Amino acid sequence: MNAVLSCSSIDYLSSDVVTRKLGLGRIIVSNNEIAWWSGEMSDNYRISQGGVMEGIRPPMKPERLMLFPYASLRYVNSDITGQYNKVKPDAGGDILFNLSSNLSLNATINPDFASVEGDRVRIDLSGWEVNFPEKRLFFQEGNEMFAMRYRPFYSRRIGDIKYGVKFTGKAGKYSMNLLNVRSVEDLEHGKPAAFYTTARVKYDIFKSSTIGAIIVDKSDFDTTFTRSFGLDWVLNPGERWKITGQLLASYPGDLLQSSGGFIRVANETNKYHVHLRYSVLGENLADNINQTGFLSDDDRHELDADISYTFWLNESAVRYIRVFTGNNGYWGIDGRLRGYKFRDYLRIYLQNRFSYRLSFDYRYDIRDTYDESGPPVTIGFTNYFFENEFGYNTDASSNAAVAYTFGRNFNRDMKILTGNFAVQPLPRLNLKYDIAWLDFKPDTIAYPDIRLEHSTLLNILTIDYYFTNNLWIRLFAQHNSYTERIYLYGQFGWRFKPPFGALYLIYAGDNYFDHKAKRYYDHQTVFLKFTYPIAF
Repeated sequence: MNAVLSCSSIDYLSSDVVTRKLGLGRIIVSNNEIAWWSGEMSDNYRISQGGVMEGIRPPMKPERLMLFPYASLRYVNSDITGQYNKVKPDAGGDILFNLSSNLSLNATINPDFASVEGDRVRIDLSGWEVNFPEKRLFFQEGNEMFAMRYRPFYSRRIGDIKYGVKFTGKAGKYSMNLLNVRSVEDLEHGKPAAFYTTARVKYDIFKSSTIGAIIVDKSDFDTTFTRSFGLDWVLNPGERWKITGQLLASYPGDLLQSSGGFIRVANETNKYHVHLRYSVLGENLADNINQTGFLSDDDRHELDADISYTFWLNESAVRYIRVFTGNNGYWGIDGRLRGYKFRDYLRIYLQNRFSYRLSFDYRYDIRDTYDESGPPVTIGFTNYFFENEFGYNTDASSNAAVAYTFGRNFNRDMKILTGNFAVQPLPRLNLKYDIAWLDFKPDTIAYPDIRLEHSTLLNILTIDYYFTNNLWIRLFAQHNSYTERIYLYGQFGWRFKPPFGALYLIYAGDNYFDHKAKRYYDHQTVFLKFTYPIAF
């Protein structure tokens, strides 16, 4: 038996009592029955179909004003920054002002982003930029409001900051996230200091629909700036229908060439999903958006359609069978074909928790390639792969899987072997290990403008051990054979005054070979941080 749970944000009826919309149900696989507490729901997260819980008394309100000063000591020995055996003390802090139970104002001065764990290395065969998650605490809260298909604000564009202020929360039907930060000059990558400002607002309409708006601005001290504006919506006109869309415009540049958007219509239940999406992106939109946001590509009309269906089987060794097909085609603003792709998979999940997935992905891409000896040349690439994955308990947090993939990628044959497992051998010990071997033949890049991974072996290990809920050790290590990179991150954490008063001891080591510079780089950091909360 599986349980599904969904709930909306709290609506306050008075200063003491609240009401909450709640959807609660269970799936009884043996007889293919789904039982709902408040009546049948077409979607686990369709709150308008949920029941109502009344008379809930919220917990005590948090302190209205809190200060979080910190002091740190950092030891650095680095070929990358040119700092050798250097010890640097530092200080900074955060201010949290709770305007209400749902609205807060947060300010930071000289935050310690150096203590953040590094990104997990990935095998990416698309040739586009990789989207990494945000791990810095100051940007994380409320960051889900920026999770749009085309993202005018992507906090990873902002490096270290001197200070910043953020206003987040919800007031009635309005959700908001306002942010302004001042970045630090990045001499290594030639980026000047700049101010980043964004204002994001969403408004609840009807029973479970929203409309939103966003403004993003980046201005440096040389009067250079980029700005983007956007509208978006999520409409649920019926129990199974969903209409989503987005409009974007940016500056500088011609309005039509620096704007775009999409509209998507979907019909979905717990068993099936069908959608059709149409997008238009101007030729110069990415140049502006990627100053502050994330947009993989532009100059396209795009048509996308997905269909999936899950068969729940009665009294069988098979728990469910899921089939999926996706089709996508895109062409330039001038009407020339730029590419298309087909994605299909079949997944079988057994009652004994073993599973099998067969995937097929076929893509045709037309790219402009560059050579130092002449003008760009337009070439079409046929990329495809077949993947076979065998897994155990892959619908749960403790799981294991192995997969074999083979195919063609940008004029090269490729094979990928992957394996991963996540287990909890002891009640307070969590282990996760991922391994991937990528093999290209020939192992050269014929077209240097296309960013591809070379043949490589990746190993990633994560270990978490909790002595108590407030005392833990975390180890994160990864190895990339192509760059000969070994990254090691270790954290000892003690929350002596939960949840904010803490002591951290962090080690980060990064050793790799730069093929372009033909030299090794070694970076070692030891970081000690003490934070003590002060409430008013």
